[in-house]
Amino acid sequence: MLRLLAAVGAFVLMASPGVASEARSSANLPPALQALEAKMAQLQVSSERYLTLTRGRIVTSITLHVSGGKAHSHVHRTQVDTRQLGEVSLAPAEGELFGGAHLTEPQVIAVGSTLYVREAELASRDCGRPWTRSPSGVGAAGLFPFHGAASELSLGGSGSYAGLINLLATATGSVDTDGPVTVEGQPTTEFTAQVEPLLLVGGLTPKQEAAVRKHRLPVTLSVFIAESGLPLRVVSEFGAGASQIVETTEILAVNVPVAVKAPPSRRTIGEKQLGTVILGGRLRCRRQPTKRKP
Repeated sequence: MLRLLAAVGAFVLMASPGVASEARSSANLPPALQALEAKMAQLQVSSERYLTLTRGRIVTSITLHVSGGKAHSHVHRTQVDTRQLGEVSLAPAEGELFGGAHLTEPQVIAVGSTLYVREAELASRDCGRPWTRSPSGVGAAGLFPFHGAASELSLGGSGSYAGLINLLATATGSVDTDGPVTVEGQPTTEFTAQVEPLLLVGGLTPKQEAAVRKHRLPVTLSVFIAESGLPLRVVSEFGAGASQIVETTEILAVNVPVAVKAPPSRRTIGEKQLGTVILGGRLRCRRQPTKRKP
């Protein structure tokens, strides 16, 4: 849920602390969805394993040039095709995201409220320490899909998937019931709606609130909910102009053992040190003592 808010927000604005905005639910949810949401709110999910697929294209730059007295523009697009396997636990609070060809390469680790992000391409300039350490304040909960966060505005969502319930409450227009669909061998009911995730962002300044109202970016949300209330698949489609992204999250297992270890301190750097590296600097590395020959 936090990743969806961040991705959609990147198209519109960068949120910063300020005056809290108010979100009001205008969704008219079908009775079948209301019944499943009631079951969803009662689920007790302490850990989850999931797979997220992100595909589409984004505009990376626009080149302007003048030819024959006329201005022309060329849009440069980058294809997006990534997969991440996530494992997260709320008690204890820890989680990990894996990527790579075989989904075995650690990319993000959360332990308590601290987040570690792997930046392997910077290792040659940061003393071979590929992990950046950040006291995010969100930690493991931010890796739990559609769990919701304390910073989000609530529209009545509760339970392990409060964030998804709140998101569905921002639906504009009708919510379609698309019938039974089998997901990974399990029967589900599919619902499709136009939702507005940015309505759940709290702490916006009045100027930012105005930007949200002016540049609303609806998201097409499809949820596949099992009879138990568990959302087995969530598909989000959003974009603006030439940038279009489809993100699919599938729950593979719940209440499973999760074992996460923080990277060793000798392999991590802080955010301030990372800033030095990004700006082209190099860190002063400690040399390992050499052993004298007998």
